[in-house]
Amino acid sequence: MSVCSGDAGVLSFAAAHHRGSPHDIQVAAVATALFDELRPLHHYEKPERDLLWAACILHDIGWSAGRKGHHKLSCDLILRDRTLPFDEDQRLLVALIARYHRRALPDPERHPLYGGLPREGRAKVRWLAALIRVADELDTAHASLVRAVRCRVTRDRIAITCTGPVADQRVTASRMHKLDLLAGVAGRPCTVTWEVP
Repeated sequence: MSVCSGDAGVLSFAAAHHRGSPHDIQVAAVATALFDELRPLHHYEKPERDLLWAACILHDIGWSAGRKGHHKLSCDLILRDRTLPFDEDQRLLVALIARYHRRALPDPERHPLYGGLPREGRAKVRWLAALIRVADELDTAHASLVRAVRCRVTRDRIAITCTGPVADQRVTASRMHKLDLLAGVAGRPCTVTWEVP
């Protein structure tokens, strides 16, 4: 089985958990744009992009059971469901990517599901979780302010430029907390700036 961006099964599962909100759609749009911009660094292709999209749409489904630990609940809901269009390997990857959209970073010692993945699977989760973390924080106001995103990659940094109707002053490199994993997987610090056309 394979999942693709816009998959009706993913969208209907999100809707069943009162999700598929504008925020989820925005996070998916920004995360996949970051994926495309940073392809020269991560080298992943469409199958990984589609897994990222699915994780973005499902990342907040745990809210249906309450805010506390919703990232872990999202992971559990994805792992338990058999109607989603994933094979077992894909299900685990999507669940973990969604799980790491906030709070703790992937840790093979403390997180057995992540630690049980082969090395290549752990690398994939780290990269895709890094992108969802940034996209989620770029929509921290749930206002869909980012209309376009581009990245300039140098040996020393990743410069992320967001374009939108107004600059979200809460979302700058100095205030963003979720750039940590992206900086780690990319091996360089990240900055965020805004452009208002």
